[in-house]
Amino acid sequence: MVLAAAVLSALAVGPALAVDPLPPGAERVTVQIPRPEAFTDFKATCIGMDERTRGLLNDLTHFIRATGVRYVSDGGTLEITLTDVDMAGEFETWRGPQACSVRVMLDIYAPRIRLEFRLTDRDGKVVSAGPRDLRDPLYLTRAVLLSTDPLRYEKNLLLEWFQREFAGRPGG
Repeated sequence: MVLAAAVLSALAVGPALAVDPLPPGAERVTVQIPRPEAFTDFKATCIGMDERTRGLLNDLTHFIRATGVRYVSDGGTLEITLTDVDMAGEFETWRGPQACSVRVMLDIYAPRIRLEFRLTDRDGKVVSAGPRDLRDPLYLTRAVLLSTDPLRYEKNLLLEWFQREFAGRPGG
């Protein structure tokens, strides 16, 4: 069932918004992005790697570090490698020359993030690790914080993963 027939969201928001400083301990969380130009959305003809997409990746990295530190015990570390980001919505380029300025939001265009992670304790022992393929096909039905944030659906997806994956750990 299509949850939204044609909800349109302009993507012409410029570089990512200014972000808050990282919380204490965020240095224990590292984020690697080895091939961002190969990400689903950033290799597309509409976007490609430019200043705006680098800003989006910086904002996403900041969010991961600021959120992840809540789930790392003192002395532990969390390493995350992003292997793909497919943002919510899609540019329907077949619609014509203006199509690259409008992201169509339909339930069939769910956000997806592929990552690998490793959480270690203060002794360097691996507590949890592995690849994850995060996807939220019901993203249009969920309430999200900061409805003007161009990464609101991706951040919500990551926040839910942190809460599920690290339940019972510090901050969980």
